[in-house]
Amino acid sequence: MDALLFFALQIVVSLVISGIVVAMITPVLRPVLEEMCGTSDRAGFWARYTSIVLFLFPLLIVMATADVETSLPLMLVTLLKRVMGGSVCGLLLTLMVLGLRLNRGIPAQK
Repeated sequence: MDALLFFALQIVVSLVISGIVVAMITPVLRPVLEEMCGTSDRAGFWARYTSIVLFLFPLLIVMATADVETSLPLMLVTLLKRVMGGSVCGLLLTLMVLGLRLNRGIPAQK
């Protein structure tokens, strides 16, 4: 398998995993952001910002740790394991930071 194809596969896997998370979080994040930000425009900005970060941070980790060796059967499994691990690690770090930040902005119940 060509090294470029291997690298492209790693990028695609990362983007698909991020896409699934963004699709799941956006509908429930938007109302929270509207309440916190006060306007729909502000909430829209932060929702888009969050989506971009959820794509870029895992992608950065995958690109930094990308493996381009070309021996096949076992290598493919190892490759997918690394890519998925890097993507999930990036998503978890991003979501933790986002959660901590949102938690600070939510007013306490009285």
